[in-house]
Amino acid sequence: MLHSSHTRFRDKLGVKVVKALKRNDDGVTHAAIDMLCALMQVSVQNLTQSCPRSAHVFGQQTSYPVG
Repeated sequence: MLHSSHTRFRDKLGVKVVKALKRNDDGVTHAAIDMLCALMQVSVQNLTQSCPRSAHVFGQQTSYPVG
C-alpha cells in the first residue's frame, strides 16, 4: 500500500511539474524546480538516516591517500 501511494504521488507530481514548465512563466518554473529540489533534499536525508554507518564513513573520508 505504501509503495503504491508513493508511486501515485510521484506520478501526479510529475504531471503537475510538466504542466507548470509548459506555462513558460519564470515564477511558476522557479517554484516547480524549487519544490523538486526540496523533495530531493528530503529524500537524500531519509536515505542518509536509513544508512547511518555509510553516512558516518562518508563524512570522515575527506581525502584519499596518495601513493
